[in-house]
Amino acid sequence: MEKELITIAVAVYNAENYIAKTIESIINQDYQNLEILLIDDGSKDSSGKICDEYALKDNRIKVIHKQNGGLCAARNTVLDNMHGNYLMFVDNDDWIEPNIVSFLYQKIVENDLDMSSCTSIDYFEGTSKSNKVQRGPDKIFNSKEGIKDFYFDRQFTFDAIQCKLYKKEVFTNIRFKEGRATDDTLTTPRIIDACKIMGYFDIGLYNYLVRENSMCRTTYNAHTIDKVLAYTDNLDLIKEKYPESLKLLEHNIYGSAATNYLKLKVLHKEKEYVNDMIFYKKLLKEYKPVISSKRLFVSIFYYLYKVPFVIDIICNIFNKQIQKAIGA
Repeated sequence: MEKELITIAVAVYNAENYIAKTIESIINQDYQNLEILLIDDGSKDSSGKICDEYALKDNRIKVIHKQNGGLCAARNTVLDNMHGNYLMFVDNDDWIEPNIVSFLYQKIVENDLDMSSCTSIDYFEGTSKSNKVQRGPDKIFNSKEGIKDFYFDRQFTFDAIQCKLYKKEVFTNIRFKEGRATDDTLTTPRIIDACKIMGYFDIGLYNYLVRENSMCRTTYNAHTIDKVLAYTDNLDLIKEKYPESLKLLEHNIYGSAATNYLKLKVLHKEKEYVNDMIFYKKLLKEYKPVISSKRLFVSIFYYLYKVPFVIDIICNIFNKQIQKAIGA
């Protein structure tokens, strides 16, 4: 029986130093019945040209050039143009192992899954350092189990849209929220909700490049608040369909607000992002974290924040240590 068509999508933006390796890893998959969508999101370097050159050599590749609209808009372009029965996303500076598609597809077929996922290997740019992202053991799970795990233990769920193979039907009622730098934290729970059965497999088949100037490593910018907004945006979904996980979501709201509050404090950017600071203070007043030794930082912050001047003193004395601890 002919294998089903699988779409692999890459949103490409100013990645001329990386995109060839990404594309090579896709075209060299041992699963060959692929549609490869390269969305050139208004790149200002030679990324678009490199994509076009590969399309001339491999008829499975389709390049779509569009005005820059951000990662979420590029992903929506994928949803509008894909023809595969399954979908996988790959970032434009990452690369995948030759058997990732065949492995995840086989797991979907064997277990009648709506989504299958694996873990990743982090490679740190400019160094020889790498490490496998440690989660939990293999797990077949339903939406209720997935939502609970996503908001607390993270043993078999994670934010990233990558490292996963989806049935196309999963995205029937899902769009990526344009205007956000990234919305994985918003979209992943909605994906879990759209699936009946999912599977996580503890094998590192996705290679993630950790870059010093990547958005997720930037100290604080206009999009740092997006992760907090993603948590609050899903409140209605969790209240309606997964009330047993509502307290866990509220913990994430509190914890992300606390982290960003501290970032603004230790970086002395409270006045520069005054509206963000007001928002975080509102959330810190409205929500309460799960007090747990597994969430020690948030638990300690919760009690210290009751006496605000103590936070100020600690931030002044241990400024550099706090910046390092919270990634500021």
